[in-house]
Amino acid sequence: MSGLIKRRVLDLLANSYYPVKFIKSINSENTEIAVMFADIAGSTKLYENIGDKKAEVMVNDCISMMASIVQDSSGEVVKTIGDEIMCCFPNVDSAVLAANGIQSHIEKKTIVDLSQLQVQIGIHYGTAIIKKGDIFGDVVNVAARMVAIAKATQIIVTSEVVELINPNLGIRTRQFDSVKVKGKEKEQLIHEVLLDNDGLTIISTAVVIPKHRSTSLTLECNSDVQQVLSTAYDFIIGRDAQCDLVVGSNLASRTHAIIEYYRGQFVLKDQSSNGTYVQNQDGVSMYLKREKTPLMGAGLISLGEPVKNSSNVITYKCK
Repeated sequence: MSGLIKRRVLDLLANSYYPVKFIKSINSENTEIAVMFADIAGSTKLYENIGDKKAEVMVNDCISMMASIVQDSSGEVVKTIGDEIMCCFPNVDSAVLAANGIQSHIEKKTIVDLSQLQVQIGIHYGTAIIKKGDIFGDVVNVAARMVAIAKATQIIVTSEVVELINPNLGIRTRQFDSVKVKGKEKEQLIHEVLLDNDGLTIISTAVVIPKHRSTSLTLECNSDVQQVLSTAYDFIIGRDAQCDLVVGSNLASRTHAIIEYYRGQFVLKDQSSNGTYVQNQDGVSMYLKREKTPLMGAGLISLGEPVKNSSNVITYKCK
């Protein structure tokens, strides 16, 4: 982060918000804060490539660098979770500028030892529960979803963040996507914070939603009928008794596949050992292995073996 930007941030924050370390001194069930997750991308591969000791030093250096920038931006590191830090800020300006500062350090290779690392960042602003130096609530869950969506070098934020950014800071964002967030009835608009114009891919400001949206999905397997609504949480299919739809096949994994609602469609995502077979109403079949596909119209699903060989076929129908 440049000295000029840092001075502008400090001037904006002076006497206006909580001081650094504010969550260590208060307990509250109704505090509005910005929560940021910063995750080191590709650290597992780094450990494999250069060895545990060297990789550990690099990761620790990166975490220290991120923590320093967070503190300089009037933020606080709440906890470290593996190769990820969870931070909080009294406002969105300091959170976004800290995220920019982290990505700039990585991009410019300010620290030579960090040249092989990349970071993905997610930010959300909302009401939190603060207790014993930790943060709980929806704001944490949504911020965690944002960092999961972000790819290496990206900063992904919610509309709540974008709406509160001080325009005088010159921070540029673009509407990036629309996603389903667990516990939310409506899809969440998300945005990417732009570092510079170089190599920028232009994205339409309007997120494209299918003209015909599916609102419910009916699944049936061996007389067990389940209905999945567009407002529901992710629906789990598998052999485990805790799954939403239990399929008693030895070829099915305990948690075999997940159905999520995304952009007006139900999407089947395989996460099994043996894969998932899907046959649509026209008889066209596909095989998924750690892949996903939208479910449209009606058709058949089989876990771990082709539809024609299975005695545990799942029929599906979208409405």
